[in-house]
Amino acid sequence: MIPRNLQITILLLILGILLAGGYILHLKSEAEKIKMSADIASHTVATPLSGPKEPIQLVIAYDEDGVVREHESTENLPVEPAARAQEILHILIREYLQRPTPHPLGEGSDVRAVYLMANGTCVVDLNADFAAHHPSGALVEQLSIVSMAQTLMVNLPYVKKVKFLVDGRTPETLAGHIDLSPIFTYDQVAQMMLELKY
Repeated sequence: MIPRNLQITILLLILGILLAGGYILHLKSEAEKIKMSADIASHTVATPLSGPKEPIQLVIAYDEDGVVREHESTENLPVEPAARAQEILHILIREYLQRPTPHPLGEGSDVRAVYLMANGTCVVDLNADFAAHHPSGALVEQLSIVSMAQTLMVNLPYVKKVKFLVDGRTPETLAGHIDLSPIFTYDQVAQMMLELKY
């Protein structure tokens, strides 16, 4: 016969195992709910911006001709300057992600953030997909830089210089050719525009 104190110990162990198993199942269920909520949030379509539509100039790159051309669009834009700059770039990138497109960008290309400095510098932080899937070649890379920088400068007069980052870092090049380490000034972008515009 098993002693009484050993029986109680075995019962307590079995009860502890059952309670621990139930708690683990509860934690797993909660983790799945959180993951499901995160998945839903990541696929939620952004709410359209409110407010009146405004005309903006998009500087569109045309790879086949090796030029950029201005194109007017009418869009809802936020009032806050950094958010406004980021939304303008989102609109430009959406143009390039449509098919057919004059300047193909890789799927998932986007702008992570835009920061405006008091000295007129606009820092554009591109996501990793933008650089990883960007077509390689000096001309197409230059077209992307000029298109984004000039679109910002023509719509936001306080932007005098543009610095590009990828995932918060300064890469050597965009896709193997154009050096991203410098800050592109208004005059440099204007000169590149003259070379590309007809």
